[in-house]
Amino acid sequence: MLTVSTVSRPLTDGVRVELLLTGPSVPEQLRTNPIFFELHGTSPDLFLLDGMVQAIIHFAMERREPVHVLGRMSARALRNLRDYQAFWHLMRPDRYSTVDISAEEVVPDGWEQRRPASAIAAYSGGVDSTFTIIRHRHKLAGIGTLPLDAV
Repeated sequence: MLTVSTVSRPLTDGVRVELLLTGPSVPEQLRTNPIFFELHGTSPDLFLLDGMVQAIIHFAMERREPVHVLGRMSARALRNLRDYQAFWHLMRPDRYSTVDISAEEVVPDGWEQRRPASAIAAYSGGVDSTFTIIRHRHKLAGIGTLPLDAV
C-alpha cells in the first residue's frame, strides 16, 4: 500500500508543499527527494489532498498498489479517480490497473455550499436506465452513489 501525506515548508513569499510517499514500491529516489510544489504568493491551506493523489495516480496504477491518504479527500475526487482509472485500464490493461483509494476523511459533496449532492436520472424503460436507477436507489455504486431527486 502507498501512503500519501504532505509537509508544508514556508518560503519567503509562499510555501513549499512536499508530497511524501511511503510503501514497499516507492523508489529510494522519491524517499530522499520527494515531489514538491512551490506555491508563491498567499500561503494556501491544503484542506483537500485531491490534487496530490492525482499527481501520483499513474505511479500507483503501474505498481498495482492501493493508496491511502493521511488527510482529507473529496468524495467527488474519489469518484472521478475511479472513473479515470477505469479508462486508463481499458486503454492500457498491460500497463495500468485500477487501485483502491482511501482517505482518513472523505469530505462529502456539497461541503462548500453546505448542501448534500443530488442527481436526476433519465428513464427510458430500458435495461440500462433501470439498472442505473436501482444501482443508485439501493446504494450499490459505492462512492459513486448519488441520491436521486427525480427520474
